[in-house]
Amino acid sequence: IETGLRGSDYDALDLIPAALSFRKLDALLAVKSKDKARLALKKALSSLAASYDLLVIDCPPGMTVLSEAIHEAADLVLCPVIATPLSLMSLKGLDAFIEKRKLDSAKLWLFVSLFEPRKKVQIESALELERSGHALLKTRIPYSAEVERMGVLREPLCASKPDSKAAFAFSKLWAELRDLL
Repeated sequence: IETGLRGSDYDALDLIPAALSFRKLDALLAVKSKDKARLALKKALSSLAASYDLLVIDCPPGMTVLSEAIHEAADLVLCPVIATPLSLMSLKGLDAFIEKRKLDSAKLWLFVSLFEPRKKVQIESALELERSGHALLKTRIPYSAEVERMGVLREPLCASKPDSKAAFAFSKLWAELRDLL
């Protein structure tokens, strides 16, 4: 893991970019038992503990051995949800996965992302999510072209468009998360 570590242009932010070598991680963990997979991931990440206060793992969507090991090893699991009926159905699949694997559902925190308040279906879906009983952060990240461009610009929205509504929302979201941590 240390060999993939890269500094960034931002203070106190280092990254481990996605690499082809990490694509085998799920397969490597799959051959281990649940406890061994969790311990293997914790061991792989433990070398970073002395140097970092916070480790954020952006894992691909899906219910895999890797996502299970991440859930087991994490103190908190943050999941963006787009306020649509299809996303809410997918969330039920995640709930079933967590229940079947006997994972700690209290670790799972959701937030609404790509929210468009002009769309009735999104308002209704967000209200349904609020009533679902899931741990839900209050901040909603608005749909914005600037959010989509972050990947192109390869910089945080708070650096490229600090006065945008989305940058403000991300700052609010971070404040909520910081209180949880």
